[in-house]
Amino acid sequence: MARDQPHTVAAWSTHVGRSRLVPATGRRAVATTEPGRYPQGVPSGDTGKHPMMSTMSSRRPRSRRAALARLVAVSVASAVLLAACGVAGSLLPPALPARAPKGEIAVRVVRGSEHEALLVARVRIDGKGPFPFLIDTGAAISAINAPLAAALHLGVVRRRSGRLQGAGCTSASGTDRVTRWRVGQVSLPPIDVSTVHLSSSTSSDAIQGLLGSDLWYRFSSLDIDYRSGLVRLGVVPAGPSVAVRVVHQDGQVVVVAPVDVEGHGPYPFVVDTGASQSVVSQDLASTFHLHQVRRSVTIDAVGCTSKASMVQVGHWTSGAVTLPAGTALALRHPLGTSAPGKVGILGSNELSRFADVTVDYAAGRLILSH
Repeated sequence: MARDQPHTVAAWSTHVGRSRLVPATGRRAVATTEPGRYPQGVPSGDTGKHPMMSTMSSRRPRSRRAALARLVAVSVASAVLLAACGVAGSLLPPALPARAPKGEIAVRVVRGSEHEALLVARVRIDGKGPFPFLIDTGAAISAINAPLAAALHLGVVRRRSGRLQGAGCTSASGTDRVTRWRVGQVSLPPIDVSTVHLSSSTSSDAIQGLLGSDLWYRFSSLDIDYRSGLVRLGVVPAGPSVAVRVVHQDGQVVVVAPVDVEGHGPYPFVVDTGASQSVVSQDLASTFHLHQVRRSVTIDAVGCTSKASMVQVGHWTSGAVTLPAGTALALRHPLGTSAPGKVGILGSNELSRFADVTVDYAAGRLILSH
């Protein structure tokens, strides 16, 4: 995947291009979590709080249009990553046999040269498909490709529900209602999804949507076996665990883990299987003098591009679990302008180096097993 500078990461990650979606209407935010306390106490005055932690306070929004910073994937990580891995044609994983255990989902694990990994599942909507969707815990609200939503004639809830702010650009987003759909053999509940332009194609050779934490928390837990390409719902295996904060608001869900970087912290990092590359804020990178390995990386969002650098993180931990040394993109505001300071994204280039990753939404735990 390496190229001469400037290095292009065209839509590598559904969160490197992830943006703030400001709804057209909103209300005062209330944060809830299970269990009811952030682990190991990220200092309450830390300016590096995740937007779903810092903005969900008692203060009133400046306007109804700015009530909530909604995390949603706005660019699909598949383009360059899939091309670099020699992936062509359908992205769909093979279907599981009818006798497969209940709650088990086959996924295609698409890997890059630097431990990146994307999880692609089979989704049927109104009996049509299957369509390739990403398993994306970093998406606080699930999303569907706008051309596919139009082709399926989904129920439009709001044609322009908000302003989608990417890396230096904004665009309109809608909301559609999906009532009959399934991933693999697992039926999914009716839900409102964000309608965003992920691809001009509606075929199986392009990602058509994102299955976010607003869906997965309803199954209590999400267990990912990267080696066998299986996802299990409602299964919590034994293994080293980290207490995480599961934040709910207005139907959106995000998981925030405590991460220490170079012996300092903890700082809030979004647990994001949809991000092929981990991310740290420029504030964090400069404070701890993280070594720059690439000066210029181009990140494609929806309708715009932005520049970032690539840094090396030599030592970082989450709770008592040591994370492998690796690279991360350094962005000014990786979680949006409402979350300045020392924050980040724990992406799949770190998560996939564990054999098994479990997000236990019910108990507020992240389990990382080798």
